[in-house]
Amino acid sequence: MKNKNKSKKYETVYTCDFCGGEFQTKKEAGSHEQICKKNPENQKNFLAPIMKIIKNPIFLILVVLVFLFNFDSIKKTIQYQLKIISLRQFYSNISNIEKQWNWSLYYEFLPNSTKKFVTRSQYINYMSNLKKPFSTNIVINNIKIDGDTGIINRTRIECATSSCNGNDKSIDTFDRVFFYTNGYWKIPEEIPSDRALNISSFEFVEFVSETNKQNSIKNWGKYGVFNLNYAIYNFALSLDNNPEQMIKEENLIENYKADKNRQANTRTVVKYLPSFPMTVPTFSMPKTTHCRPDYMGGVTCTTY
Repeated sequence: MKNKNKSKKYETVYTCDFCGGEFQTKKEAGSHEQICKKNPENQKNFLAPIMKIIKNPIFLILVVLVFLFNFDSIKKTIQYQLKIISLRQFYSNISNIEKQWNWSLYYEFLPNSTKKFVTRSQYINYMSNLKKPFSTNIVINNIKIDGDTGIINRTRIECATSSCNGNDKSIDTFDRVFFYTNGYWKIPEEIPSDRALNISSFEFVEFVSETNKQNSIKNWGKYGVFNLNYAIYNFALSLDNNPEQMIKEENLIENYKADKNRQANTRTVVKYLPSFPMTVPTFSMPKTTHCRPDYMGGVTCTTY
C-alpha cells in the first residue's frame, strides 16, 4: 500500500496515491485506496459485483421468466395490430369492388351459406339491375379485434346525384362483423339455428296456404331467388335475430298443436296465422328503392 504524508499547518495528513484525497490516518487512506474509483485495479473489476449477481441462478430464472412474459405480450400486441391492418385492407378491397360494380368478383367474397342458394349468374343479374349511386364514400370510424372476430364501425355516404343533398343523400353508420380464418378475413357464414329452422319449416307447411305460399316464398327470397328452402332459411335467420319473436312463434305453434289434438274428432279446423308477418319481410324493397350488399350476404336498401 502506497501512502504519502505531508505537513499541513503542523499536522500530519495522508493522501490517496490515485485521487489525491486527504485523510487523518494512514489506515483511512489505505482503506480508501482499496475502493478508490481511480485505482486501476478497481477499474478493471468494476463489473465484478454485477457479474456476481448475473451468475446467480435465481437471477437467471427471473430474467427468463420476465423475457417469456414480455415476449408473449409483445407477440400478442403485434398480432393484434397486424389483424387490424389486414382487416382494414380487406374491407377497403371489397368496398372498392362494389364501387366498381364488379359483382362477378364480389360474389367470390360471399359466404358459402349464400352461395348454396344463389348462383353467380343469379347474383350478377340481380345486382346489375339495381340503381347505381352517383358516388359512394365509406369512412372507417373504428376497428376492434376480439380473438378471430373483427368489428368495423363505418359510416357510409351515398349520393344519388352530383348535388348530393336532401333526399339525394343517404348516410348510415353501422358495425360490420368479419371472421379471421386460415390467415384471411371473411364475411361470416349465416347459419340459422335448428330451433329457428324447425319453426320456420313448420309455419311454411302448416300455416301458409297453397294460395299464399308463392307470395310468402317471393317475399322471403333474396337476389331474385325464390324457392321454398331459401325462404325457410331466410325466415329462420330473422327469428334468430329476434329472440322475442321466436318465443311468440313457438307459443303459437304449441297452441295450434293443442287445438288440433282437441279437434281431431271433429270436422272443424281452426286456421292459424304466424304472428310474425311472413308476407311483409324486413327487407322488402319497392321499385323506387336503391339497394346495395351489406357485406354479410344481405342487402341494405334506401328509398329515394
